[in-house]
Amino acid sequence: YATYTLRVVSPWKVDGQLPGYVEMGVEFEDLMAGIKQALHADVLVLMPKANIDRARWNVAQSRKSAAGHWDEFPEVVVLSRTTGKVPREVAAYLSQSGQRPAERQFRVEEDGRVAQVVTRPLRNMRGMVVGEMVMIKDMTEIAADAYRSLALIVGSCLVVGLGLMLFVYVVLGRVQQDVALRTAHLAETRRVLALEQN
Repeated sequence: YATYTLRVVSPWKVDGQLPGYVEMGVEFEDLMAGIKQALHADVLVLMPKANIDRARWNVAQSRKSAAGHWDEFPEVVVLSRTTGKVPREVAAYLSQSGQRPAERQFRVEEDGRVAQVVTRPLRNMRGMVVGEMVMIKDMTEIAADAYRSLALIVGSCLVVGLGLMLFVYVVLGRVQQDVALRTAHLAETRRVLALEQN
């Protein structure tokens, strides 16, 4: 039914005989929910439409509470998602025709929010790329903290710089006054000496 499951198959042996295999699987929806909880990131699992039977996909989507739309993207279909809203820049990226880079990271900004987007290929047991996973991590608070830290550093540097300039100005002013007094004293001494010589 156009659903994908992460499966592990192991031989089942009894007294050296192989009566069969033990297979365990987890649905992508459950796996994505675990990733969302662990990483605090939204996840999309995409497959090329060429690899999906549309009738079966429609049946599978009719069983989901948040059904996807076949025509959401031109060449890929969303098999599993943890968010209903896909940022515009991510939607534009997924709408590109042709082959996209195997792995990519980029940042998107929308509605005052900042998110980091990471794309990774999904490979089958033979190592063939059969789909794509897109993770979207909201970085708004981290970015805000970074901006605040940067503002604090810049502000601190300005205060220290202004303090140093003020210190140098005061010290140079005092040195200049001292030099002026000594020069005046030296001039007075020369004048007195010249009078005495005359």
